[in-house]
Amino acid sequence: MLTRPYRSLTVALLLAGCAKPPTLTDFIPQGAAAVAYVDLERARESPLFSRLPVPADLRDATALLVAFDGKEWTTATRGKAGIMASGTPPHGGRDLLVRAPRDAAAWVVTRGSVTLPLQGNLGNLNRLLHQADYISAALRGSEIDATAECRTAEAARHLEENIRALATLAKFDALDVASDGLNVRVRATIR
Repeated sequence: MLTRPYRSLTVALLLAGCAKPPTLTDFIPQGAAAVAYVDLERARESPLFSRLPVPADLRDATALLVAFDGKEWTTATRGKAGIMASGTPPHGGRDLLVRAPRDAAAWVVTRGSVTLPLQGNLGNLNRLLHQADYISAALRGSEIDATAECRTAEAARHLEENIRALATLAKFDALDVASDGLNVRVRATIR
């Protein structure tokens, strides 16, 4: 018969052995304003991937998660050696995952209130983000699908018009934009 201290140790060891291994989404900080995920193995098949500068430390990785809480970035990379994480320790802020398109090779979900640290013309993206409550986008093969959830149908129509205007200015004609109630859906084909 085990004495009390040994019973506690035995139970702790058994529980530790049954604990599930961490996943990349375990590294999303509480209060995350934006989360992006890339299944690097699937994304490598996309025509867009070949145009992106991939850092050397990601060449052997199988998946990447990046989160932004408005101030700090957190990254988690899954590779042969397990998960390597940087930034703020995980706090389980997983509420954005409800809107994540799980079937995509890559996806991003943001709160409309986020202000991303973007420079130059890319900074204008924040103005579009602020017009919605939530935005999710997914890469599926050679298509990018995005959905913006707005507070009102009027706000959704306004965002749709702004996206159309920007696409016209950028001479980007491979874009399909439509609002439906509170949502704006955008589909773009990568050529």
